[in-house]
Amino acid sequence: HYSCLNCTNKYSTSCSSCDATSRRTLSGTSCPCDPFYYDAGSSVCQSCDYPCYTCSGIPSNCTSCSLASFRVIVGSTCVCKGGYYENAVYICPICMSTCLNCTAYSVCTACDSLTNKRTLSGSSCICMDGFFDAGATICSTCAYTCLTCTGMSTNCLTCNTSAQRTIGAGTCNCNVGYYDSGVVMCTLCHYSCDACTGGLSTNCNQCNATALRTLSGGSCTCLAGYFDNGSSEMCQ
Repeated sequence: HYSCLNCTNKYSTSCSSCDATSRRTLSGTSCPCDPFYYDAGSSVCQSCDYPCYTCSGIPSNCTSCSLASFRVIVGSTCVCKGGYYENAVYICPICMSTCLNCTAYSVCTACDSLTNKRTLSGSSCICMDGFFDAGATICSTCAYTCLTCTGMSTNCLTCNTSAQRTIGAGTCNCNVGYYDSGVVMCTLCHYSCDACTGGLSTNCNQCNATALRTLSGGSCTCLAGYFDNGSSEMCQ
């Protein structure tokens, strides 16, 4: 058979040796083409196209891909797997670590939102709200007070206004009438307080003078001649 260098009969499965210069290697009693080559019906194997590890019939009809090239087979083509990109060479180059997929090293086309906490912005994978870039692939978590932050977890850029927070010198403080109880959402002060450090009537640190109240030992008490009706900031 044309594929054999030496044989015991005329069939392709009767080879006893192969011609290495024809890009064939003995496998059992056959002389198949070496990787990167295919059988074109003659003794000398022909080259596959560069993405293929093995091919059949025509050079572009890939039948398998090399794991070392970071390629996977799709239909009859060896394409770069996720995290690698096509650069017209056999081995796919790796994407920047922040990219899930890319078309060039730093040109991201998809981001990992589940593990890396990144979202696509133009051609970059930036950190999602509530996370910041600390120079690693996985974004770090901002402090609970921040909606977005930069450089460090407590350096807020923006605040969640629906959580009753306002930005001030890189910090998302609770609005007047609310206090920080250690969670995202600020908690409403006791009705008697204009500002406070906690939820009790004795945690006031500022009173509303127009409500006829004055600060006394952490409480906003009604002025002489007025009384607290138990529900309203305004003394009666």
